[in-house]
Amino acid sequence: MEKIGNKITYARKNISTLESKRSRKDLMEKRENYFSQLGIILTGKCNIRCRHCMYNCQPDTKMELGWLVIERLIKEASAIENITQIHFTGGEPFLELDTLFKAVNLCKLLGLKVSVVTNGYWAVSVNVAKQILEKLDGLTLLEVSTDSFHQEFVSIDRIRNVILACNELGINKCVRVSFLNDPVSEIENIKKHLSPVEGLYELSQQPVLPIGRAASHINLDLIFSYDPKGVFCRGADFPLIISNGNVSACCGPSVSWLGDHPLLLGNIFKQGLKEISDAADLNPIIHILRLWGPSELVNLVKEQSEKDCCFFTPPMLDEIQNICSLCKFIIANPKYSRLLQRAILNPVVVYELAVRRMIELGEISMILKEV
Repeated sequence: MEKIGNKITYARKNISTLESKRSRKDLMEKRENYFSQLGIILTGKCNIRCRHCMYNCQPDTKMELGWLVIERLIKEASAIENITQIHFTGGEPFLELDTLFKAVNLCKLLGLKVSVVTNGYWAVSVNVAKQILEKLDGLTLLEVSTDSFHQEFVSIDRIRNVILACNELGINKCVRVSFLNDPVSEIENIKKHLSPVEGLYELSQQPVLPIGRAASHINLDLIFSYDPKGVFCRGADFPLIISNGNVSACCGPSVSWLGDHPLLLGNIFKQGLKEISDAADLNPIIHILRLWGPSELVNLVKEQSEKDCCFFTPPMLDEIQNICSLCKFIIANPKYSRLLQRAILNPVVVYELAVRRMIELGEISMILKEV
């Protein structure tokens, strides 16, 4: 443990336990262009109540955009050159099969790739899973979530059925695992259960975030934490549309933040998707997060507070668990958010950002505007 002032904080794990030891340049080069993928919450309803769910999804949740809105969004997205893929999530999208079938088929018709995330409850056998997936004509990638939380409701056998069915149909598949403070053993346990289908799937991993249901149903001492200094945000690459029409800059905690804030990109009931995506492409705060992470937001707020001769106290180490909580510390605080908005009016800050975006990500829209 480390003592800071009168506070005591547990020593943090290094971020290298989450990320591979690839260079920053390598990580940047493998990223897709900004807003190339668009997430849509197909339904907020879920057939299970996972203890770690950040959206508090459950069987009686009534959060849906409806087919007519989803149809419009798909058509608008297909007309935006930069968008190449739609990602349907929830809740549990397979609870709305008719809408899901129509959405996936329309995406294919309009030349968009499609990915869907599911808990796999519907895969009672390989044959049943194949019969359902065959109707999702155009599905590019199926992401199936399983971990200690999902397995309280959905057997790992059904995850194997999903993988085998996808394999027979030639559908790419990814197993998504949320972990607590022992990621190595937790992930190895999943791999052990999936050993009969080893080599047939990709695996992605993410730590449980202490928000939503996790904040009240999981001992916070068990949640993985790390020092977020210098860690950039890849979640901000792909915005998410939620049931009230809001477009969030990421699929993380910002979805639930109340009020107007810089990571709220707009609302599809008030603006067209093209207008929202164009504005987001020039939003300095989003791209600072993508390049340098929320620690740079803290630096900008600190500098601006000194210029304005106002009070700013950076967060204590034990107040911050990850990049999401550090981001919230600045963005969700109205006072700090206003300081940040003033900081990014500095043309030197914006120009440097535009140049780094061009060099590291190959994205030139911001530099063209500045020039």
